[in-house]
Amino acid sequence: MANYEQIDKIAKRLSLADAQNIQGQANARYILYGVREEPKNFPRFNVNLTEKTHQQAYLCLEVACRYYHAGIFDKACDFFERGAELLEHNNVTGVQEDNFTSFNRMVGSLAYYCACQYSKAFILLKGRAYESGISRMLWYFLTKRFVDLEEKAKQILLSSEKEDIGSVYEILLARAMELTVNYFYYGQDKYMESAIDTIKDATELAMLSDEPAIWWLLRLVRIIEEGILKSSLWANVGHNPLFKVDDGGWIEAFKSIGIDYMPIFDNSAKLKLRQYINSLSFRKHPVTELFFSQRKALEKVLGIEGAVVSMPTSSGKTRIAELVILQTLMFDTSSKVLYIAPYRSLSYEMEETLSVTYNPMDYYVTHLYGSAQYTALDRQEMEQARVVIATPEKAKAILRANDAMVEEIRLVVMDEGHLLGAGRREVANEMFSEELRRIVKANHGRFLVLSAVMPNAEDMSAWLAGSKEHVVEDTWRPSSQRFGKIRCYGAKLDIEWEGEPRCFNPSFVKTANFVDKKELIAMAAKKLSSLGSILLYCPTPPQVMSNAKVMLAKLEDEDDVDWGNDPDWIRFQLVCKECDDDAIYLQMAKKGILCHSAALKGDVRRYTERLLRKGKAQYVYATNTLAQGVNLGVSTVIVVGTFISPGIYLTVRDFWNMAGRAGRSFVDTEGKILIVCDSKDPKTARKTNWVADQFLDSDSVDRVESGVYLCLHKLKEIQEKLGLDFDELLQLIAENNLSGLEGADEFFELVDDSLLALDLAYRDDEEDDAKWVEEHFRHSLAVIQEAVENERQKNIDILKSRVRAVRKMTHGSPVPQAFASSGIPLGVALFFEEQTERMNAMVEEYLQSNRSLDEKLYFFYQFDQFVSEIPSSRIIRYELDELEQIREAWIKGEPLNNKQMSVAEKYYGYTITWFMNALAARHAMMEEEEYKEFYEEMSLVAQYGLPTRWAVQIYLSGISSRKVSAELAAKLDEPDDVSRLSYVARYIEQNADVISKSKDFSRLAKEWVAALKVRPAVNSATIPSIPKFRINGTDKDMEYERLLCKRYGDSTYLCSVDMKYHFPVKEKENMPFSKVADIPGVFFRREGSSWIMDCHNPYVEVNLDNIYEGK
Repeated sequence: MANYEQIDKIAKRLSLADAQNIQGQANARYILYGVREEPKNFPRFNVNLTEKTHQQAYLCLEVACRYYHAGIFDKACDFFERGAELLEHNNVTGVQEDNFTSFNRMVGSLAYYCACQYSKAFILLKGRAYESGISRMLWYFLTKRFVDLEEKAKQILLSSEKEDIGSVYEILLARAMELTVNYFYYGQDKYMESAIDTIKDATELAMLSDEPAIWWLLRLVRIIEEGILKSSLWANVGHNPLFKVDDGGWIEAFKSIGIDYMPIFDNSAKLKLRQYINSLSFRKHPVTELFFSQRKALEKVLGIEGAVVSMPTSSGKTRIAELVILQTLMFDTSSKVLYIAPYRSLSYEMEETLSVTYNPMDYYVTHLYGSAQYTALDRQEMEQARVVIATPEKAKAILRANDAMVEEIRLVVMDEGHLLGAGRREVANEMFSEELRRIVKANHGRFLVLSAVMPNAEDMSAWLAGSKEHVVEDTWRPSSQRFGKIRCYGAKLDIEWEGEPRCFNPSFVKTANFVDKKELIAMAAKKLSSLGSILLYCPTPPQVMSNAKVMLAKLEDEDDVDWGNDPDWIRFQLVCKECDDDAIYLQMAKKGILCHSAALKGDVRRYTERLLRKGKAQYVYATNTLAQGVNLGVSTVIVVGTFISPGIYLTVRDFWNMAGRAGRSFVDTEGKILIVCDSKDPKTARKTNWVADQFLDSDSVDRVESGVYLCLHKLKEIQEKLGLDFDELLQLIAENNLSGLEGADEFFELVDDSLLALDLAYRDDEEDDAKWVEEHFRHSLAVIQEAVENERQKNIDILKSRVRAVRKMTHGSPVPQAFASSGIPLGVALFFEEQTERMNAMVEEYLQSNRSLDEKLYFFYQFDQFVSEIPSSRIIRYELDELEQIREAWIKGEPLNNKQMSVAEKYYGYTITWFMNALAARHAMMEEEEYKEFYEEMSLVAQYGLPTRWAVQIYLSGISSRKVSAELAAKLDEPDDVSRLSYVARYIEQNADVISKSKDFSRLAKEWVAALKVRPAVNSATIPSIPKFRINGTDKDMEYERLLCKRYGDSTYLCSVDMKYHFPVKEKENMPFSKVADIPGVFFRREGSSWIMDCHNPYVEVNLDNIYEGK
């Protein structure tokens, strides 16, 4: 056997030019086969390429094994992955197959698993089939088919001696696999240790018996088994000291850093931990281990200080967030978690993801509805919630109106944390983060910031985690990525792939005559779709539609996509049918095309996003709205263009965010990213090639910059340009004399409300001279990113002067402060206060009327005129003539075309709702209950475009049609209890038969009510309970503490976990063992001399109505 020095020499030899040339050629051939290139177009590869690649692959694996046993795990992982890649490249579909192809794929899959590349291991065997006992069990294990694996192991281990029970290797492997699966289920280390010992025996036997094929498989399985003790959920979560919440675990940790805050935990914490692991391990597609990048992250993210996580898309950031949230909720039963998602689309998605995990554990998750307002409906949802998901604007409204929640927040998760900058929304959100920083510090809480593209994560960590050291950065991703350029020449399209050696698909698409570039791209996309789904980025909404229509024409003769009876598909059809403008989206979806842009109506967009997550759409056409707000995985990303409008281009950050979508976990071993380069003439070709190179340079991703810092820097430049002393600048700001300071009024309009909120929270009295500003903003991002100390102090001084201005503007009065608490600009709040009598007169006129719909419309007519007079550049508004055309239809719940809907959603759904909630907050503070309730009602009417609160509740319960919601509200009596939207949905379902048979309801209403009743299939089962029993005559000799129930042939057995011990049991009426046999998570535990049935599978319900004593 070679010693370590020899292995090191071999490893270095594998990195030399000749070896790398073979690896590069194998890689290039793999690409060409992958995109179905004709072999006649292949470059001249080495004539012995396949043989040499196999030699290198097994040499890499030998080196990897040696490094592993020498304890050099990083190098071992590297060579395991290199060897696996070579085997994958050599055994891809299309390469000439031989008798060893299946074996090499299996070895490659095992090697990927050894390298902790679980996704690639799964994909390499996906769609394959293995028949022999050993290969079949490994196939089941690597593809996570545990039920099938246990069935196969049972056949081998419970067979009678008269039957063919297979080789000794099959017996040993079956026993080891059974122990491994049950370790995943129950977390008993001794199961895994026994499995490892069993595989060691089998490996040594294969070596002594000179059976190299079995020996190769088993030696890799042994490494996998040993690795599971480090990678499993039990090792990293179940047995992790950072999840220890009793016996003083976290209390001692807090004391060690000088914090005397005492958490409140109960005895259910350990149960919650087990429930979390079981919820993952017993899923239809089990999750049993953490990615290597996730394991490395745990120590920092689970620490008390908080952390910033910068990892690629699909690398497991959501699982990291889940674990930190779990730890927080377990640690303190009084805590709440605030999950900040930058877009409503992402809020919906995260609610769906986190609810599956936490709701069964009685940790209720809610995504608060609407945009930037805190409504009466939100208050109902908040009562039980432990995890609150909201946009920054929504979270701001919640926290400023809910002191109780402010005190309960222990963790703030900020998704897409890189979204900062000088834009209006980014500046306002950065200032809100300053408010959150105060709250988190006061509550002894922490931040968890998540991002896929953050080159200067240390700045974010210093800002929100208190130190540059709390950064988790990793470039690992579960699938590889390959970049290339599409060159369009008019009558043909070539693909040029990056890498060494470069490889090409010349004439990947060819036409007889010159065609439009859209035609060429559609033809290329259709050809590439054989590899998987495709995202085609288009710079603008019109380009999305024009390109998608070209693809639709190409698919005219293709079969429709089978969306099945999916409830989201049913509702998508209904929302598209409601307006003629949306019919095209339904037509496209039937052919597997989905479009996503700002041009979509809210309901169409929401169901489009849900369908995107189903993975059935083959072609997705989108602007950067998809890159920013939806977690979508595809096989290939094609960037059709980068020019958005004069002076505005796709950002490098958005490009890499989109590129991260290419390569789906457990679907693709490789994602492909292609940029279209127009090559119709040499000048255009050079320009588009240069642009593509800028995007493909990952080092050119923009740094995350503080928008507040940029604005302050601009103010100081203006000061110098005007020849002002710095003190003069401060005086102008403090006196709110901003007329000569270009852009200052817009900047302060964005930050004043946050400065006011912070001032109210920090100040001791009216005479404290804003001393808090120095301490707080010394640690702000705007100061951290200022390199010069003197300039840092100037930034602080500007903000301190503005706080003084805010105090003068509000005169210490609580009324404008109440307005500003809603987040509206302070200037708008002061204007509202000046116009109090006028607004009150409008309200009184309505309250004294018969409160009909016409009276409600007249109130909105008056309010629209009032809004047109507000002095602010920050608010969205339209000409009164334009509003006149949509007001009545919007308030009544009638359909609007796309252009009208865009106006209504931005103006009534956002601006007017924002103002109505501000007015409600103002009257709540003044204890004017009737006015408060009036504005709350009107805010719901404006926000959702429905005439009554009852209609809004119907809409939010799942009837996503304004027209139908208004109809049902008018014809169904409102029940007494509508405190939860689930109650509303249940009420409508109870009336479904009456609605379906009545002539009083429209056909569309009947279809929506029927759709409400359609729900996704639930992966759960109910089984009978087995009463407590004893096993006569064997108790004294029984060494096992847990028995499983197995059914084989016509007999039912009680077995030890490794099935060494098993005996048949007789069926009785009150002891139906066969009905609980072979159900994962169901077992019998020993308690004294008795055996008690138990179930750890959260997807199985045990019926406890038939418990008897048994023997």
